[in-house]
Amino acid sequence: HAATGVVQTYDGLLTMRVIRAGGTESNPLMRPVAGHEGAMMGVKVAAAVATVIGAETLWRDNHRIAAIVASVVVNGGMAMIARHNAQVLARLEGR
Repeated sequence: HAATGVVQTYDGLLTMRVIRAGGTESNPLMRPVAGHEGAMMGVKVAAAVATVIGAETLWRDNHRIAAIVASVVVNGGMAMIARHNAQVLARLEGR
């Protein structure tokens, strides 16, 4: 579950840096909180908690493979989004 927290935090921090560097939030669901760092991190914490609760519920209900697959898919997807944000930030900062 630590990976979930790490990848959500990393994505949130990168997104805030992109916005400060002049970029925009591409996700229409996140746009309303994109300019508000506290709200952005609150949404990221909520997403991490929801992912962990979902995986734990699957695990507890003996859907262990599904719990692992769900965690890997969510964390992998967020890692790809964070990587994209890092690339956008590098372009905005001229690196």
